[in-house]
Amino acid sequence: MKGPESTVARDLADLVRAVAAPWAGERRRRCSGPACSPAVAGVAFLGAGVTLSPAARAHHVMDGATPGNWLEGLVSGLAHPIIGLSHFLFLLTLGIVLAYCPWPRRLLAVAALAVCMLAGVLAPAAGRAIPMAELFCSLSVIVVGAAALSKRNTGPSAMVLMVGLAALFHGAVFSRAIIGAEAHPLIAYLVGLSITAAALVVGIGVLVNALATGFDEQFPRRSRRWTGIFAVTVGNLLLLLSLGGN
Repeated sequence: MKGPESTVARDLADLVRAVAAPWAGERRRRCSGPACSPAVAGVAFLGAGVTLSPAARAHHVMDGATPGNWLEGLVSGLAHPIIGLSHFLFLLTLGIVLAYCPWPRRLLAVAALAVCMLAGVLAPAAGRAIPMAELFCSLSVIVVGAAALSKRNTGPSAMVLMVGLAALFHGAVFSRAIIGAEAHPLIAYLVGLSITAAALVVGIGVLVNALATGFDEQFPRRSRRWTGIFAVTVGNLLLLLSLGGN
């Protein structure tokens, strides 16, 4: 009888194979119809170019200033998961991946996301610096994109591990906007981060399921495939930028 360790190892191995698949040619298919037209690919790469611009990669809502009150902290926390490309793309792709999972697994992943993200934010305040956070944020986009491209759903143990580790590094990057803040702005910032992250992940999943039910049965499959391709592509570009910055 297989133990939980073998299950996690198998699920992680599936993720690794999914990362390598686009480059090894395992997923090359001939597509037809509007969902696979060259225009879609063109829009994806155009979007990558736009979102990689310095303005789109801005990471601070308060123009470099630390939030001074609870309202500034809340607004900053609500906005940061959206204005940071790696954060937004990670949450968007994760929401689409979780749209295929039963609700208990979705809620478990969201709980792991919130707890580990807050831990990542608070770690520097406790003197526990998390190194190379930007680099691992880029890697997390690639991994969750690979999960979207995978033919099978990621198991619950591997999903929680993937989401938790990624959220820890994303939280470490978020912490830079709140360094030196007092208690009230800090708490409001944490609340804002949690609200936006959870709303994005859950909301995207609900939207995908709703569109599949009332609009197009093939929408979840196509959206998962193209979002995965976009996430892996942009994640690799972000990774190159992170390595170049180091």
